[in-house]
Amino acid sequence: MENHTWDLVYLPNGKKAIQCKWLAKIKTDEKGEPSVYKSRLVAKGFQQKAKEDYKEVFAPTAKSPTLRVLLAVAAVRKWKVKQMDIVTAFLYGIVEEEVYMVQPPGYEDGTGRVCKLNKAIYGLKQAPRCWYNRLASALEGIGFRASACDESLFLMSEGESLVLLLVYVDDILLFSSSDKEIDGVQRKLTEQFKCKSLGEARYYLGMHIERDTERGWLKLHQGQYINTLAEKYSLQEEREVVTPLPSEFKLIKAAEGEGVESEDQRQFQSMVGSLLYAAVHTRPDISFAVGQLARVVQNPTEEQCGAAERVVRYLKSYPTVGVQYSASAQLSQKGLKSSKRRGSSSEKERCSFPVLLMPRGLLSMRIHHQLVDTSAWWEVGL
Repeated sequence: MENHTWDLVYLPNGKKAIQCKWLAKIKTDEKGEPSVYKSRLVAKGFQQKAKEDYKEVFAPTAKSPTLRVLLAVAAVRKWKVKQMDIVTAFLYGIVEEEVYMVQPPGYEDGTGRVCKLNKAIYGLKQAPRCWYNRLASALEGIGFRASACDESLFLMSEGESLVLLLVYVDDILLFSSSDKEIDGVQRKLTEQFKCKSLGEARYYLGMHIERDTERGWLKLHQGQYINTLAEKYSLQEEREVVTPLPSEFKLIKAAEGEGVESEDQRQFQSMVGSLLYAAVHTRPDISFAVGQLARVVQNPTEEQCGAAERVVRYLKSYPTVGVQYSASAQLSQKGLKSSKRRGSSSEKERCSFPVLLMPRGLLSMRIHHQLVDTSAWWEVGL
């Protein structure tokens, strides 16, 4: 094979070969239209044994605040933002352990041999880590160094030249003031990997990147993701709402056995997980609502299931609302913090909202819940 992914050998005594399967996938573009039809061979990594078939599995992925910081800086400094991806990225990762896999379905040669894996085929426990190590080594070889704040961010500087590279598995964003510098990096990576240049960044990890360089703004939103979410739960035709939760909503945990049926519970859990993805990346306006619902995913009530649907309806009402940065703003950070007391008389809770802003747009936000014994509103912030 082109990548020398495996060698066909007879299975040694005492070893077991894991199974594999073909996985079909359709990738969509920023309009939700099919763009790529794939069929990929995937190893059944759940059959691997820890410490025998794999050791370390952790691989860094880009943090959402890192992406927002880079886009904010790009907006203010009018940097170029380009995108590329690595084709079959995991197959460049080297497997250090001795791992065996049966021959792919439909391609057996009848000899009884198995595949001794040389490369980190998709599905292996260690595959993401093997690929990250391979990419990091290649980037260091052409002059990049990993950031101490986020190992998925790489920097290369020489004189006044600066290129920033952000990677999420095989999806890469490149930032620089010069097209020439970015093109040079892409050319060097193409010498080591099969790459696809995607031009100006427009759609990254389900997020739309919209930009008007003349007016000087850059916006990040998840319009297509939200429309797909509403369609998934048959909420696209529901009437619009102007708030994520009704003002009278109170989080009351159900007693054991009083929650919804297991099928509705699974749908609630799936919905809350999808809402969390939107809240973390581009929709801080639903963070509090989703945080509340996430606390009852193990035993939701009918009311709480309805509340989750309302949050989806709220997003569908304003699908292209997102985080926007302005070139006219100064590169400075502003921290905010707000607190509010919630709960019944038997459970007083402080909810604090530390927020970090930059060029009129959100960088980072967290919600902290703390049980407190308070008798007045002014004690909440103490």
